[in-house]
Amino acid sequence: MIALREAKKARTNGWEAHTLAYEQKSNTLKREYDRIHQSFEELKKKQDILAQKHGDPHVSDADRIEINVGGRLITTTRGTLTQQKGTTLEALFSGRWENELQHDEFGRIILDMNPVCFQSIVDYLNELRFSSKKTSLPPPQTDREHMDILSQMIEYFGIECAPPPFVLNSTIVNSEMDKQILHKWLSDDGFGG
Repeated sequence: MIALREAKKARTNGWEAHTLAYEQKSNTLKREYDRIHQSFEELKKKQDILAQKHGDPHVSDADRIEINVGGRLITTTRGTLTQQKGTTLEALFSGRWENELQHDEFGRIILDMNPVCFQSIVDYLNELRFSSKKTSLPPPQTDREHMDILSQMIEYFGIECAPPPFVLNSTIVNSEMDKQILHKWLSDDGFGG
């Protein structure tokens, strides 16, 4: 009987210790969440102030934008260029910096970049915007001469592209299971499958 009471007491003490530790961790996480949320709200306020000062607070995703890219006129919507949030491209065309961007004599934004590659990015984003979420699109493409420039522009703008589908044509690895295993190994090793 004494052993049973001691076991119950030990269980109760253990439960209380775990409950106290849980409450302390929970309170710490709540304070940290509140601190992060407050910092985020302050950042949004600063962003809004900067948009008022340097940009146009009345922009819309439906706005048609004409861009002078390397002397070539490219027209698209703001929503197409800003759909990938947190990217340089989104920040550039969000309207927050509209007054700070260089414009030509017709009021078009000027980008000193390769127009062929920029058009490939716009085409990709346009297709991405109207495709199903389940659809995996190949990354933007251009001719061989411009691929390095396009890759650099994709990286510069922070465009997120799905990797191209894994295709393996091999006489050594010929079963579908072997291909899947090899793809998984390559993915796990950071080679993108």
